[in-house]
Parts: sequence; structure tokens; C-alpha cells
Amino acid sequence: SQYEGLEIEGSSMAEALARHYDTIGTISLGKKELDTAQTMYQKAKELREVGSKVELLAHSDGNLACVAALTGDWLKASVVFGRGVHLWTRLGDARMMSIGQLNQVECFIELFEKSGGSDKQDYKVSAHTTLSAVKAHMDHYGISEFDQNYEGLVGRLKVKST
Repeated sequence: SQYEGLEIEGSSMAEALARHYDTIGTISLGKKELDTAQTMYQKAKELREVGSKVELLAHSDGNLACVAALTGDWLKASVVFGRGVHLWTRLGDARMMSIGQLNQVECFIELFEKSGGSDKQDYKVSAHTTLSAVKAHMDHYGISEFDQNYEGLVGRLKVKST
């Protein structure tokens, strides 16, 4: 198959090119060149869709969600982090699922803080629900490395809820 005029032979070549785009995206992210990072991460995801490796698609979603969050598009970030959580769940990767859920809670808190509409309380409920789910998940799988992140989000939500 072809991608942007290049002949791609097999999924290993597509993944090598996707890693290249990820690297450029990460460098661009570090330079605060968010549009370039977004473009590079999107190209990586498109290449990964050819090979259909779920873990690599989840990785791409995480990168794209990060860019959305950094640009202040918290709704898009929450949706894309949620898509990643779904993929990590399918793969049975408890650690990555926890990371995705914690990131998604961060998005819900940001949306709660910034919303002035009728959806404000929905974001608060989503944050609480997801926090409860991730805590149960972390406890069940013995994941303690994110306890500080979890507690920080709980504290932040308590402050914002009052």
C-alpha cells in the first residue's frame, strides 16, 4: 500500500514510519509547536491503522489526547483519552488503563471548572464516577504508583466542588 506517495511494504515498515512521526511529534511538543505535533501524531495513527495493532493505536490516541489537552480542547482530550482507555481495557493492560482514566478525570475537572452551562454538573459527576472506577481498578490490580496522582485529583475535585 501507499502512504503520502511512499510505497509501504508490510506493517513493520508502516510502524517504523509511525515511530518516526511519533518522534517528530514529541520533539514538536517539547518545542510547544502543537500544530506540528498534532499533525505528526495523526500521521502516526493513520499508519498504525494499517497494521491494526490495538496497543499502538492506543499509544497514538494518548499522544493525540495530550495535544488536545495542551491546546485547551478538554472535551476532545476527554473523548480521546476515553477511546484509549477502551483500547487498553481490551488489551488487559491495567497500568495503561489507569493512566488513561486519571488523564480523563483531569479533563473532566477542567471542563467542570470552565463550563458555565447546564453540562457543568455532568462533568463533575463524570469526574467522580471515573475516579471511583480507577481507584477500584488500581486497588484490584495492586497498582499503587499512581496513588499520588489519584489523591491530587481527589483533592482538586473537592476544592472545586465547594
